[in-house]
Amino acid sequence: MSKIKLKPEILSLLSSGNFECFTAPELTDAYLTLPQIEGISRSAAVQFIHRTIKRLCECGFLIPTGKTVRRSTEYQLVAELNVRTVKVGTPHARNSLQAKREADTFKDHLRNRINNYKFELLTDLGEVEEYEALCHENPDKADQIQELYNQARDRYSKNLGRIRALEALVACQ
Repeated sequence: MSKIKLKPEILSLLSSGNFECFTAPELTDAYLTLPQIEGISRSAAVQFIHRTIKRLCECGFLIPTGKTVRRSTEYQLVAELNVRTVKVGTPHARNSLQAKREADTFKDHLRNRINNYKFELLTDLGEVEEYEALCHENPDKADQIQELYNQARDRYSKNLGRIRALEALVACQ
């Protein structure tokens, strides 16, 4: 028997002890219930399971028992699947649609943050303008107002920088 490369999800199912004798639909159903397989279509899973069963038969890990269960061939695991006999491959890739949804969710989160910072920016701008107007109306109180004006201007500058950074990140997505 030669070494075979298997996805870790398939290896965990076959080495669990629940699949000494099984059919392709039974293995497919178990495969689709795994949490890390979310987003993979049933037809893609069926094709993947059939290819994997064929490879396992060719390498001598599975044999058809000759029985059929609901028009599906039953297979028997004849060799133990372990580190010495199996090379563990990479986990199944996530669905591109799911990845796109996550990217869109991230973009929405960034846009919400931008909107919040823009609101704060407008508030800070109004505060800065009001302090300027108060300084012109009351030059004798300019020293007291100046510190508050400087703080508002600093907040305005920081929020403007945050907005630019987030907008650049959204543009890259």
